[in-house]
Amino acid sequence: RYALPKDYDPNKVVSTLSSDGVLTVSVPKPQLENKSNERRIQIQQVGPAHLNVKENLKDEKDKESGEGEKGQSKL
Repeated sequence: RYALPKDYDPNKVVSTLSSDGVLTVSVPKPQLENKSNERRIQIQQVGPAHLNVKENLKDEKDKESGEGEKGQSKL
């Protein structure tokens, strides 16, 4: 005989015996109560992104090199 840990449901115990004689006994873990008042909110994408990553990277390189819009240096 084996004792189940606290909060495990003995009615959900399942046992299997393999052809080579290995007995496996399993029981699902008990559900934990959600005490943190967290809830899941589904996020739905409604259209394409408005940012173009390649353009942003080009703008960053221009800023780092000190060039203006027409390739002129800022003073």
